[in-house]
Amino acid sequence: KSGSMGEGSGGVNRLSLAQRAVLETASTLSARDSAGVVVFDVEPRVLLPLAPVAEVLPSLSAAWPIQARGGTSLAPAIERAAEQLESAAARRRILIVVTDGFVDDAPLDALRRRLADARIEVVALAIGPDADATALARLTTPDAGVVLRVDEAAELPRAMSAGLERRRARIERGEIAVEPQESLPVLAGREVHWPAVAAYAVTRLRPEASAWLQSGTGDPVIAVRQAGAGRVVAVTSGLGSWTPRWLAWNAWPDLAGGLASWVSGSPVTGPLALAVSDAPDGLVVEADLQRAGAWAAAAQATLSVVTPGGRSRSVEMRPLAPGRLQARVAETAAGAYTLVLSSPGGIQRVLHLRSSRAEEEGWGEAAQVEQWVRDGLVQRWNPAAAGSHRVKSAARARTPDRWLLGLALLLFCVGVAVDRLPRGFVVR
Repeated sequence: KSGSMGEGSGGVNRLSLAQRAVLETASTLSARDSAGVVVFDVEPRVLLPLAPVAEVLPSLSAAWPIQARGGTSLAPAIERAAEQLESAAARRRILIVVTDGFVDDAPLDALRRRLADARIEVVALAIGPDADATALARLTTPDAGVVLRVDEAAELPRAMSAGLERRRARIERGEIAVEPQESLPVLAGREVHWPAVAAYAVTRLRPEASAWLQSGTGDPVIAVRQAGAGRVVAVTSGLGSWTPRWLAWNAWPDLAGGLASWVSGSPVTGPLALAVSDAPDGLVVEADLQRAGAWAAAAQATLSVVTPGGRSRSVEMRPLAPGRLQARVAETAAGAYTLVLSSPGGIQRVLHLRSSRAEEEGWGEAAQVEQWVRDGLVQRWNPAAAGSHRVKSAARARTPDRWLLGLALLLFCVGVAVDRLPRGFVVR
């Protein structure tokens, strides 16, 4: 808050821009993070002690009781901020330094060692052409800090948020416990014990999204949102090497299949059920609608069909019975169809692949073959006759000659006679 911070930059006060930058950056932090503010000119002052970000945000958005005046004495301010961070039981500590002036003869090397020993990372923002970026670089190390030059003070809010994002962890690793935020519809309300994940990508929820599953520190692991008529699921842990225990989990088939069904618009449970089948003249679409656990008495629904060629058309659903509707879609082209059913009970989308009839039929016989048979050029193959011919030929080949049988019988009789001769008998 030195005097130079009050100088106008395009008609905007630098100190006001710094306050806006701090507020916007703090707003991007998660509920598990803490934040604090130390202001300085020739003397440092702890404006907001380090505290959970939810407690700090109201004070950050109010008017700050400070004025831009005095010189720039950086070292005492860094020491005061280091004291705040050293006392915090945090896994990561990040110090953001904002200055637009010359850094005096401060013991920067000693400060750098202190910050390194406390594992405090530094994001230094040098505002304007007079900022001493060279001196700020002495506070940082390649693996634990960064110096960003901000040419125009109006760029400070965006630069501060970007600088913090560059230092924040992109991936959390370890044996990370996860817990559901609400009953997951893809598991049909089952009470399950979620296995830990090995890693996940750190991200934040969009305002219109909700977290089905989150880590113990509040980061989303499975997040969902509605995007127009479609649905989006983000699994920050992935479904592979970062979730090895999920793949061996007894609820894994229900989870994987349920996520796919939910994204495609086919709810696992709910008031709508849509079935599509092929018919020779097109598609047959049947829908079951429920209301308050019973079949809807007067169900009204609209069916929208997108053909494989990209043409869209609406088809009227005809009631067959309470809660049962049917429609016939006169489209016979093969390919992928998208069908969207809209009813008072909700919207359901189904993807259906219609096969070509030629793929399901036999090859048949060309007309030329008939003419070749009549002309005697070819003969039709008869598997039964061919098999019978092979059996008869084999039987004939195995029939022995009669003289061989007679010779074998004669030799047998001679052998028996010789065997019965008395011992010592000699034939002369």
